[in-house]
Amino acid sequence: MKVSITIEDKGLTKRLQRMRKEIDTELAKEISRATADTSRMAKSFAPINFGRLKNAIRSRTKAYTGDIIAGVKYAPYQEFGTGNKVNVPAELKDYAMTFKGKGLRTVNTQAQPYLYPAFFITRSRLKGRINNMLRKITH
Repeated sequence: MKVSITIEDKGLTKRLQRMRKEIDTELAKEISRATADTSRMAKSFAPINFGRLKNAIRSRTKAYTGDIIAGVKYAPYQEFGTGNKVNVPAELKDYAMTFKGKGLRTVNTQAQPYLYPAFFITRSRLKGRINNMLRKITH
């Protein structure tokens, strides 16, 4: 047995299509804004170190994706620390493990997080802005 329900309301269909376009546009704007905010904040949190790290932080966006890149080799070690001074937030443990050394030498460098604190702050703000945007569009 099968029951089908179809809504053939052209007005509703057009309204939903307009809402979809508006949501797509606004969501892309919010992702771009959050990416720029995260990059700016990460630069302000980054340790000075002659400015190399700060100058290597950049961002890029494409549709619903925003990337923040810290383009120096030591960036993850600055973020998470090394040796017995590693400090990694629980939700980042798997990612941080990709930077684990081979144990050839012992270097204990204190973590100086800059990127993920910025990301966590911006992520929280982004969720709120997206919820507000959806409420505004759908009501």
